[in-house]
Amino acid sequence: MLAPPPSSRELGRLEAFSDGIFAIAVTLLVLDIKVPHLHAATPALLLNALSSLWPSVLTFVISFVTITIIWIGHHDMIRRAHFITPRILIANSALLLLVTFIPFPTALLSEYLETPAAPIVCALYAAVGLIAALIFTALYSVLYREGYLPAQRSSEDVYAFHVRKNIATSGVYVVAAGVAFLSPLASLLLLLATWVYWGLSI
Repeated sequence: MLAPPPSSRELGRLEAFSDGIFAIAVTLLVLDIKVPHLHAATPALLLNALSSLWPSVLTFVISFVTITIIWIGHHDMIRRAHFITPRILIANSALLLLVTFIPFPTALLSEYLETPAAPIVCALYAAVGLIAALIFTALYSVLYREGYLPAQRSSEDVYAFHVRKNIATSGVYVVAAGVAFLSPLASLLLLLATWVYWGLSI
């Protein structure tokens, strides 16, 4: 049976809907950076209040990079698809579910990064990265099985590359979850470096 013809309209609808979800998720991140309310607005007190916001700013930056890298990977997936199938819709919905969830662990990090509970929230954030890697593996599995990988390269090579990359980064996320109980900040920096590597290797 011949595959149905490419449908740029279906792909456009999927990408537009997905981009809207990404945009909302990124916007929600900044809500965790609260404007300080001071009884006496002196320069010293304001600077002290602003400096105390560093956990919120750090987690905002990390989550912004996280969602941006996921968006880049999603764009890479869409450009490899010729048309939309139910399997692609399901895998895409799983990815969007994760993206909409990211503001929650971000808020936890912002709230508890300077507390004894920091290892738990950092480990949870590492779990988000692990789930993202698994979802992207599923996405590329769908593309490989349904023949949507680019013709200019061997589909087996493209699929194997992404599987190897996701397996490697999955291992890093597991390590980051363990490192969180020794140094929460080191765990977050390891996650950030992994996301950057993931984005640059697409």
